Amino acid sequence: MSKDTEVKKTVFENFIIGARKGWGIFTKSMLPSILMAYVLIQILNVTGLMDLVGKIFTPVMGLLGLPGIAIVALISGFFSKGGGCATAALLYTEGSITEVHATMLLPAIILFGGLLGQWVRIVVLAGVPSKRYGWMFAAAAINSVLALLIMRLILAFVS
Repeated sequence: MSKDTEVKKTVFENFIIGARKGWGIFTKSMLPSILMAYVLIQILNVTGLMDLVGKIFTPVMGLLGLPGIAIVALISGFFSKGGGCATAALLYTEGSITEVHATMLLPAIILFGGLLGQWVRIVVLAGVPSKRYGWMFAAAAINSVLALLIMRLILAFVS
């Protein structure tokens, strides 16, 4: 078909196409991430590991103005941005972190989030030499820590 004889879609048809694509993204990416975060939190709670993780990481996370348990959201975020954000939301709803902590975590999760999947899909397929992998992960981690420190500073003035 040439461009001159191409049939244009109606607004409704375009809406339906977009809705189907959105539903596909939700069911293939977001829903599994949220489910993973929920299951991770429940496993840690049921096994009693949540308290242990909180105690172990309290000194490090305390330097950033967060409770030790906040590391769970960052680790979840490493695997998936949606999972990390969902974990932060779950930690907030169960009272493990405050709204200030959740606000601090979200930019850090976005910067560090989904790194594992992105690394496999982009870096490995592009043929980046493996000697650079560590630097790439370090740069993302540093960005995430800087985001936490900047958010801590901003929230100190707002609160």
